[in-house]
Formats: sequence, structure tokens, C-alpha cells
Amino acid sequence: MALARVNLEAASRILAAARHARETGRGRRPSLPQLERLQRRQALQDQSYGQALAQLRELVAATRRPASVAELIAQRGSGRPT
Repeated sequence: MALARVNLEAASRILAAARHARETGRGRRPSLPQLERLQRRQALQDQSYGQALAQLRELVAATRRPASVAELIAQRGSGRPT
């Protein structure tokens, strides 16, 4: 999860720097195909991060504990194990 976030931020920074160099730089600037590759890389990292975040949310939801004392009392009263 954390690695996916770090990769996304790095890809985003690299893409932003390349775009800035393309627009304002002098000398050797990134070509359009290079920018397209960086955009695809950033989009894939974004997708990977989104999937990792969704998996984490599913895991947290599956292991959720009762949030209140009232829920605990209700569970004990109904005979369900905690």
C-alpha cells in the first residue's frame, strides 16, 4: 500500500517535471512519445494505488470490531460469540 503510494507520487513528480521541461525548457526537451510513456506509467501507478487502497478497505471492513459498548451488549444478549 505504502509502496504503491510512493510509486504514484514519484511517477507524478517525474511527469510534472517532464511537462514543465517540455513547455519552458531550453536545449534537450522530452519528446511527445516520452511524455506519453510517462503519462501511461503515472496512470498505471494510479490504478495500482487505487486497487491497493480498495483491498485495504475490504480487509479493514472484514475485520471490523463492534464500535460501541451497546453493540457488545447486544451481541452478548443475542448469544453470538464476540
